[in-house]
Amino acid sequence: MLLQQKMQEIELSPTGRSILDFIVDHQDQISDYSLKDLACATFTSPSTVVRAVQRLGYKGWPDFKQEFLDEVEYLNKHFKHIDANRPFEPTDNIMTIAGKISQLACESISDTMELLHHDDLQKAVQILKKSDNISIFGINLSMGIAENFRYRMMRIGKRVTFMGHRSEEVFQASMMTPKDCAIVLSYSGETNWTRRVTKYLKSHGIPIIVITTYGDNFLRRKASCTLTISTRERLYSKIGSFTSDQSFWLIFDILYACYFASDYQNNWDKRIKLSKDCEPIDSSESEIIKEEFFRRPVVE
Repeated sequence: MLLQQKMQEIELSPTGRSILDFIVDHQDQISDYSLKDLACATFTSPSTVVRAVQRLGYKGWPDFKQEFLDEVEYLNKHFKHIDANRPFEPTDNIMTIAGKISQLACESISDTMELLHHDDLQKAVQILKKSDNISIFGINLSMGIAENFRYRMMRIGKRVTFMGHRSEEVFQASMMTPKDCAIVLSYSGETNWTRRVTKYLKSHGIPIIVITTYGDNFLRRKASCTLTISTRERLYSKIGSFTSDQSFWLIFDILYACYFASDYQNNWDKRIKLSKDCEPIDSSESEIIKEEFFRRPVVE
């Protein structure tokens, strides 16, 4: 959950509510406000401000202020000229729609890369490398993304399973050991089924890689490491999950590529051998996709 959303939903006294509303309404100037300045501007006291931010889970004004400013900075980047929830209008022609969806994809990729941190990615790759088996837990909409990742990892000899049926996920988790690892996907990070399966995984010492949205949520607090996807879509009022799907795809592409690179030559050899053994192609009329096309010497 984004901090600003949490600020809107939390129950406070009228005085506490006026403080949080002031912060949101003056977010562009908050970096210049000390605790004393904010108390003065809201006609309250420093202790009242501190109590308000403590209700949100912060020790005091400095740590709240920093996280609030980080979120504002993130939300002000990208997507300035396109709405992730309604990227096109009823009057747009098909090529205009195509252009807007293409722009949205580029923005989603840039947004995801802004949220990707070296240490988190490195830890996730190390967890994958050390695990005997990888299990992916996600909603039905993520089945295609997870299945694609499973397909590619299996082609380099890494066992991956995906269970998209919620009634079976805890049963699947019960078959795992601490030598395995789990990847849990959730846009909100708060759904009941993700809570249930994540609690089980955590209690049994199974490493958990969470892929979810920016901000605090239940999954983040239980994860061994977290990779963050683009966080621009509302839960329901949107044309489609264009940005989140693109972001999930990119994260899985990066995980696969980094895992592959950790033992490049061995994985390359496995990939080619398994592809030839399992996916034989008799012939192709396209010159460019023939193996021989890329092996021809360059004539100067």
